[in-house]
Amino acid sequence: MEDQKALVSTEGNRSSVTIYDKFSDPIVAIEKLGKWINDSGMFGCDSGKPSQGMMLAWAAVTEKKNPFDIAKEYHIVEGRLSKRADAMLADFCSRGTPRRVKWLTKMNDTERAAFEITDKNGEAYTMEYTFADAQEAGYCYTYKEGKQVLKRAWQMNKSDLLRARLISKTVRMIEPDIAVGLYTPEEIKDFDNNEEHVDQPHNPLFTRTTEAEVVTTIKNVNNQSVVTPANSAPTQSAQTSIPIAEMRKILKDRLEPEALYVDKFFVSKKYLQPGEAFPAMDDRFVEKVYKNYDELMKIYGAWKTAQINREKAALASGAVFA
Repeated sequence: MEDQKALVSTEGNRSSVTIYDKFSDPIVAIEKLGKWINDSGMFGCDSGKPSQGMMLAWAAVTEKKNPFDIAKEYHIVEGRLSKRADAMLADFCSRGTPRRVKWLTKMNDTERAAFEITDKNGEAYTMEYTFADAQEAGYCYTYKEGKQVLKRAWQMNKSDLLRARLISKTVRMIEPDIAVGLYTPEEIKDFDNNEEHVDQPHNPLFTRTTEAEVVTTIKNVNNQSVVTPANSAPTQSAQTSIPIAEMRKILKDRLEPEALYVDKFFVSKKYLQPGEAFPAMDDRFVEKVYKNYDELMKIYGAWKTAQINREKAALASGAVFA
């Protein structure tokens, strides 16, 4: 019992670090803590699957946080480890200035969620995610008695779900290490359209959505003067079998007209080194750009507008702008 009290100490991360550092066998400790987490039923774990509790225990030990702190960030949803949208946003803001978020929509807005977000380089973007986006992607629908209906969660918590989608997609693009490999509970629940446990009719417009196929769009509100490459990326299902060399060729054709600015944009995102151009991009970044093309181009559009404005201001002041 004393061991259990020590493991779930709520005195903060400092105490947790001391406790976890004293473990002689971390694997045994993870198994033990995982069982307690699973048996408690407090973290969304399936009582019949103790391995789910061990997933949270592993996160607690590796991050040196007590289980209650972990529960504020992570949750088990349908057998998957997820990260809460508010935890993603809190992690982003906690990294310090100039990062900040200013919400532009009200808490109960059920049609759109929008905010102005400033990244680590001081670049500000106005981003939104709308109910129309969710409808177009098919996330909010399921089938009941052969009819397409709005999912219960979207009927009851539409504004919360819009904010969660906006946060996760924006943070994943601006600072991906915060959410790498993780989705929000809301996203995981939308991966399957079998919420009502009924057969879905064969309709190519509403195919069953899997994790690998989920692609959503975050729209840049301030796009009046933005010029971005016109072609959209292929659907995710078409991307999976394309070799890297083919991705390079397709992207080169699309990005070449924007080479003056797009290379600088990729340098700012650390996809390229200063002075490099797109052909020098590493394969892993080529694949990332190809698979996230539409979202990246919207961020690029806002970045380009800000860059042009800075250049104009520099010219007006007589300064030299690199």
